[in-house]
Amino acid sequence: MKKLILSFFMVAMLTGCKAEPTPVPQNISDNTVNTGIACSDGEKTFLSFTDGLYIVEKDTDKLIMLTTEDSSVKFTDNDWVYYTNYTENTFCRIKKDGTEKETLHNEVCSTAVLYNNRIYFQEKSDGKTFSMNTDGTDKKDVTDWYYSDFILADDDMYYIGFDNTVNRCKLGDIDDAYNYDVIYNGRCESLNYYDGKLFFFENPAYFDENYGGDIVCTDLNGKSKQKISGGFYDKVKVYDGKIYFRKGEEIFEEETLCSMDLNGENVKELADNVYDYNVVDDRIYIVYKDSSVGRIKTDGTEKTTFIYDNNKK
Repeated sequence: MKKLILSFFMVAMLTGCKAEPTPVPQNISDNTVNTGIACSDGEKTFLSFTDGLYIVEKDTDKLIMLTTEDSSVKFTDNDWVYYTNYTENTFCRIKKDGTEKETLHNEVCSTAVLYNNRIYFQEKSDGKTFSMNTDGTDKKDVTDWYYSDFILADDDMYYIGFDNTVNRCKLGDIDDAYNYDVIYNGRCESLNYYDGKLFFFENPAYFDENYGGDIVCTDLNGKSKQKISGGFYDKVKVYDGKIYFRKGEEIFEEETLCSMDLNGENVKELADNVYDYNVVDDRIYIVYKDSSVGRIKTDGTEKTTFIYDNNKK
């Protein structure tokens, strides 16, 4: 499904001593890696399609259109919804009632997160990262190189570098970014932060058809490594005390969405034929491999498929 989702790697979520990041959904690897499907302000959920950005009622599947632009929603604040606009190739915000729209940046943003009242965002074209006020003013350079899966917590930035290591730098300007530390030297992806710990997927045998990889947890210095579970997994996300991931029988065949406890116990299969997903409140919003979009509860029940033509269910 063309550009329905942006793999913004990021965000979205993860366990240990309490060192809280900005609350979900404003700083999660999948709202930084908000793959751009859905986000919530706690009352309303905002859902992206290629034909527009919608409000979806929590307890029904009724959709209310906010804009007709091909969109990838990132986060909300008190009054606005922030999204990448593929129709105009810009980054925008729109009032939650749809009455007012503003263009904040004139390029597509693959990642965007709200932290300490500033937006940190990454341009899709070259991977450079900037920050700005929520109205688009006072733009500042943060980094001038490409990386993925960035998490902001305790005035530090954690990210996966071009060599797939987990790195950390102070959240400031480019000089701060160049003074980074490699805190975990492995082949990593799907970086998450939850409850004072880092969670990620490590694949030491990349492209080995006989070996998948491990879901790993470490402290914020990359020490005290704990293997949680291993297999043919991808798209790992940690949210509200659970680990979510896709699994398969062999490499590149991952499509069954699962959940498990933070210690690797109580594995549960939730949905099949899953392309990508976002966990939002007590729902999982899913893009299926046939390009349909739906949601389920986090326990796998109450499956709904959205039909969004002409604003109708």
